[in-house]
Amino acid sequence: MCEDISKATHSSKTHYTVLMGDFNAKLGTRKNSELKVGKFGIGQRNPRGQQLADFMEKEGLFMMYSFFQKRPHRKWTWSSPDGSTKNEIDFIMTTRRQLFSDVSVIAKVKTGSDHRMVRGTLNAN
Repeated sequence: MCEDISKATHSSKTHYTVLMGDFNAKLGTRKNSELKVGKFGIGQRNPRGQQLADFMEKEGLFMMYSFFQKRPHRKWTWSSPDGSTKNEIDFIMTTRRQLFSDVSVIAKVKTGSDHRMVRGTLNAN
C-alpha cells in the first residue's frame, strides 16, 4: 500500500500533499528522534504503525492529529464491536504541517460504521 501511495503522490505536481484514510495502523506516541509525529499521540505503536512512521519519514509527511492536544474521547477513530477497544487508526497526513490549524474527531456524527469521522481545519492564509 505504501508503494502505491508513494507512486500516486509523486505522479502529479502539487504544492501540498494531503493523505487521509483508514491506515489500520496504531502510530501511538512519538519516538525520540521523530520529527513527523507531534507530542500528542496516544497509545502504543504496533508493527503497522512503525511501517507508517517509516513511510512518513521517507515521504516527508506529518501526522497531523498528533500536533493538536485533545481529550482522549476526541482522539479515537475506531471501536471494537463490543466497545471495549478504541484505537486511533484513521489519519490525516500532509507535507506541510502549517497547512492545518486543527484536526479532531467528530464524535456526534453517527455513520453506521465502527469508525468515526476525522475533521481537519485548513489554514486559508
